[in-house]
Amino acid sequence: MSNTKPEIVFFDRKLIEERDYWVDKLAGFSESETLRFDHQRGGQFNGRNDAIDLNLSAELCGKLMKLTNNGPFLLYTTLMSALKICLHRYTGRESIAVGSPARRQGGESGEFVNALAIVDHLDDRLSFKDFLLKQRETLLAAYSRQRYPFRLLRADLKLPEAGNGCPLFDVALTLSDIHHRMYEAEHNIHMAFDRDGDRVTGRVEFNGDAFEPGTITGFTGHFLNLLEAAVQNPGERVGNIPMLTEEERHRVLVEWNDTREPIPTGLCAHQLFEAQAERTPDATALEFGNQTVTYRELNEKANRLAHHLIKSGAGPETVVALSLDRSIDLIVALMAILKSGAAYLPLDPSYPLPRLEFMLADSQASMALTQPDFLPLFSGKVSEVICPQEIQSLLSVESERNPEVEMSEQNLAYVLYTSGSTGRPKGVMVPHRGLCNLAGWMEATNPLSASDRVLQKTPMSFDASVWEVIAPLTAGAQLVIAEPGGHQDSSYLVRTIKKEGITIFQGVPSMLKAMLEDPAFKECTSLRQIYSGGEALLPHLRDGLLAHGQVELVNVYGPTEASVDSTSYVFSSGDIGSGGKQSSVPIGRPVSNAVAYVLGHCLEPVPVGVEGELYIGGAGLARGYRGRPDLTAEKFIPDSFGGEEGARLYRTGDLVRYDRDGNLEFVGRIDQQVKIRGYGIELGEIEGVLNEAGGIKEAVVIAREDDRGENYLAAYIVREESGMMSQGELRGYVKERLPEYMVPKAFVMMEKMPLLSNGKLDRRALPEPEAARPELEPGYVAPHTAMEEVLAELWRDVLGIQKVGVNTNFFSLGGHSLLATQLITRVRDTFQVELPLKKFFENPTITGLAATVAESQAEKADESEMAQLLVQLERLSDAEAELLLAGHAPVPGQSELANNIGAAGESEDSALSANRNRPRYKANT
Repeated sequence: MSNTKPEIVFFDRKLIEERDYWVDKLAGFSESETLRFDHQRGGQFNGRNDAIDLNLSAELCGKLMKLTNNGPFLLYTTLMSALKICLHRYTGRESIAVGSPARRQGGESGEFVNALAIVDHLDDRLSFKDFLLKQRETLLAAYSRQRYPFRLLRADLKLPEAGNGCPLFDVALTLSDIHHRMYEAEHNIHMAFDRDGDRVTGRVEFNGDAFEPGTITGFTGHFLNLLEAAVQNPGERVGNIPMLTEEERHRVLVEWNDTREPIPTGLCAHQLFEAQAERTPDATALEFGNQTVTYRELNEKANRLAHHLIKSGAGPETVVALSLDRSIDLIVALMAILKSGAAYLPLDPSYPLPRLEFMLADSQASMALTQPDFLPLFSGKVSEVICPQEIQSLLSVESERNPEVEMSEQNLAYVLYTSGSTGRPKGVMVPHRGLCNLAGWMEATNPLSASDRVLQKTPMSFDASVWEVIAPLTAGAQLVIAEPGGHQDSSYLVRTIKKEGITIFQGVPSMLKAMLEDPAFKECTSLRQIYSGGEALLPHLRDGLLAHGQVELVNVYGPTEASVDSTSYVFSSGDIGSGGKQSSVPIGRPVSNAVAYVLGHCLEPVPVGVEGELYIGGAGLARGYRGRPDLTAEKFIPDSFGGEEGARLYRTGDLVRYDRDGNLEFVGRIDQQVKIRGYGIELGEIEGVLNEAGGIKEAVVIAREDDRGENYLAAYIVREESGMMSQGELRGYVKERLPEYMVPKAFVMMEKMPLLSNGKLDRRALPEPEAARPELEPGYVAPHTAMEEVLAELWRDVLGIQKVGVNTNFFSLGGHSLLATQLITRVRDTFQVELPLKKFFENPTITGLAATVAESQAEKADESEMAQLLVQLERLSDAEAELLLAGHAPVPGQSELANNIGAAGESEDSALSANRNRPRYKANT
């Protein structure tokens, strides 16, 4: 094996100083793709170049010569400055590197091929003139140290060998007056300029395997626009120099945001429902199990409760906590709160008590609607607690007429709490105007009919539930209510869609994926529309859903701060496979009366195809955060584009880009918020809880992707010298304070955190968890029966771990509700039993699951035996059956049948009933 070392020769002290300069300047800097590639490249840079010419107008050339005093170095500095600002706008990066050849010295001839990486930090507050001076100093410093070979610097920085271009810069810039044209580095774009007197010409060579000519033409056009604006007004701040043409600005700001649709003015959401109840009073509004409620009945029930709430102090701008299991009563209570003029605050009793107590106090809720088993949550925390089921006699004397409450569409409708980056949840305040606009958008674009059946399965603490309730009940459709806990069970949802003939269903992609994998999903032929939202919809899932009959797929996007849905894109079966496997799935254009702007750092619109932050505005915008004027001012900024007085924009923190058709494509986040199974999570909130646990020196939480392509949370912990909890105790500590979906699946102990050269955390260097589980519990018990062995194997496969004890809690091993659904589906298939997911949540261990499976098998065997006995009973005449059930055996062999019926636990009355209704049982068998 060869031990050959790279040949590094230092000729003099000056060269050593040059090396130290470049290593210090570039350590930790990595410039990946500067422009988004149009094509995925292979493993090697092949250098196949295409080229386009740059046309600099005579007017622009004249301004350039005037600004640079006709000096070639200053001309190059100006071109370099404009190019870096343009790349800064395209990438959003603050540090930008551009390649340059070494500067030609005096009368030097030939081609000196060394390459330099010219790096600058962009400050949008600097004027272009000041940035020119800064750039001049950067270039002079670089050229005075231009001898150190680039190939040696690459080795010093431990950069990869030549392959997909240069690892430090993607774009190179040359000016023939001061540079040779060739140098030692691969790059994807080379902008070469020549000067002939007062004329400047340019040519752009680019990697044709990576870029389409149209992409380069657009980029160079923006570069020239920016260059012309900068030399015209060099005192302008870097962040404010315009880059788009007036035509482009009009397209992205006005044309693609022309969403005006008439919406009911002066009305509130419950008034839209009241109008529908008046139009179709006898139509079915709600179904829950065997219960049905008409629009008239729902309206009257809600009115009685609303009048009682008003007498208790509810009214406009007051907040009423709502904590009820999913049922008819839940919808009645929600409508009653809105009718009283108050806003509802949904509280999920599955959340940890400290979180619920914070939400109650922070929201300043004055009263609560709940059920008896949730009463302890509200004791001493609100002025009045009402259990609707326990005050039916009081409600029966209340008026059935619609309450007359003086309020408007600007009044508060609900408060929803979302994860907060500062460690505390934040309450989003949404007025009635947003709900009315949501209903109006549905009516204008995807109208529901009286024959539509919508499944309500989302917990009220998430804004998708608002859509599920308001959209159907203001359009005359039927709302089918899922059983409590049903939203966690994909198999249950599939069965319910089939059984209830659901036509409209909405869900997060992770749940839609689980449903699509259920063989019974193909039998859900009633579906005509599926809404996907909450997280990115991947192409293969889109295609799988579209392949399901004639279903229409609507991909929606919207933060809680913007009344559920802000943009939408409709797919049909003809879109299967569109865009290829690597294509992102559009989130579409703004919904009715909404606007969506893609802006850069200084709130300037970015070009088509360029990533920027998404800003949402319009009729659906929330009022802000409850009791947080500072955070509201930070996140809800004035709208300087729309022209409406007082209008604001919400900065979403989401990175998006426009495609050429004006549809938005989701790219990622600019901050630490992540989406896990559709839940928006601020990682800082989890880190804050961990840092309060004691014994922890430092805690970092990131989102990782498992082998199935699903995101999960991983916590990285640096311990103090003593006093820290075990991993299992730490998981329990977090679970007592945060909802289940915010509890990390993996806890990784670190000696120290990896850092970049600037001292910041290197998140990319955090190791992948070897096993997403805590250490084995002290009382570990291995599986010891055949059933436990089978169940343990299913657990290992679903959780991706190697060892599991029969008494270990599924959720303490990193399990979550969606994984629990997958596990129970596989258990059902393996043991051929019906197993309620709710029972598993009550006892989530292998021991408990084995007992539940055994119980279900026994029940199934009893049912099978009884079915066989009933078949035998069917064969008897009525007289024989009566004698047999009376304890007599009129014919030989019937004594055994009588004994079997008795052993099966059938009473005489129930058996006689079965005999009298024999045709029904015969049909079942």
